[in-house]
Amino acid sequence: MDSQGKGRFRAALPPTDERENPLLSNRSPSLLQVCLGFLLVMQGVPIPAGGGSVPLSELAALAFLTLALFRRPERQLSRFGVVGVLAVALILYLIGVTIINDGDWLRRAFRIAMLMGLIGVFASGRVDMRAALRGAVTALAINIPLFYLGLVPDTYGGVLTGFIGDKNVAGLYYAVVPLLLAATSSNNRYKVALLIFGATGTVLTDSRTSMAALACAIIWVVASPKLGMFFRMVLFGGFVVAIQYIEENFARALVYAERVGSDRLRAQIDRQSWEKVGDTPWYGSGLNQAFVIIEDRQWWFHNSYWGLWVEGGAIFCVVVVLAYIILGLRPFSAVFRSRSRIAVEGAAIVLLVCASRLGETFITVPGALLLACGLMLTAEEMRLRDQRAYQLKVERVQELNPGMRL
Repeated sequence: MDSQGKGRFRAALPPTDERENPLLSNRSPSLLQVCLGFLLVMQGVPIPAGGGSVPLSELAALAFLTLALFRRPERQLSRFGVVGVLAVALILYLIGVTIINDGDWLRRAFRIAMLMGLIGVFASGRVDMRAALRGAVTALAINIPLFYLGLVPDTYGGVLTGFIGDKNVAGLYYAVVPLLLAATSSNNRYKVALLIFGATGTVLTDSRTSMAALACAIIWVVASPKLGMFFRMVLFGGFVVAIQYIEENFARALVYAERVGSDRLRAQIDRQSWEKVGDTPWYGSGLNQAFVIIEDRQWWFHNSYWGLWVEGGAIFCVVVVLAYIILGLRPFSAVFRSRSRIAVEGAAIVLLVCASRLGETFITVPGALLLACGLMLTAEEMRLRDQRAYQLKVERVQELNPGMRL
């Protein structure tokens, strides 16, 4: 078939949003799953368990996994079976590295495995992504008035925390989750309302990194649909340069001028963290090692990329970052980019930017929801690509053999 014929065939394919976009559905969400999605936000609400405590968000994740055991998948992910095998191998690798270094691996490995399982059950459709996101956004919305009424915890001197417990983690939730919910709708007014809500919540958390990351995401959502692959990569590179410039020159501008003390502490944490990265062998130092000691107090890294390297070395760092780039951004994909895909790309921008200044970004509930959305869309994009290739072959055969019927 000539290029003109291929062009006619591509034009005949309706946009992905009008076909079988797995993030778009007219069915009513399950109230149970909406409630579980609500609880996924409760990271700062501890539940006593076994002599310690477990975040309520993790219990909600376990409830989703349990529910998935009794439900059939709505879509086949068999072509990604090797990914599941590699995920198990990665966890075993991290456990092995931790044991070699005489570390405690159980709690952290369990959390990683739980989030991996969550990605799988959402992506396969065993549990409803839209219901979970609606519940999560509802919790984020309710969190704001409850916080200012003093009915939920204030752990950071008056900036929005509440159910989530930490202002930077709260900023990540408010920046990422509304964007993901926007990916499940074709209503532009609803999407704009979600962006405004997400931006408002992010500003109330006073997380500078999350605010900058969300600004980059909004620019991406607005500008990238008009750009080709090369210029999208240029735009992403521009974000990296701009964030670095702002961090170096305007981090204490205007209302942030009084943060000299906290920023000095952050700088000291970063210096010692970088030294620890340099001392870490290529295979890592084991789980739960992304911390430094300053004046007899433990401080977690403020850079998630460094944290991955210290915990699991080059393998952990490369695998996790590539997962977010490939499933979230799809930078080298030539297939049609649906509006849902662009919203997921925006959420990936937020997470990748936040990871440069926040300590726990990748191994989080928002990260798992993002990867699940990305995997759902990637599977559908690959199915459409295969279908397109098959149709082109059929048309080619029919051109060469006009009398043949297939």
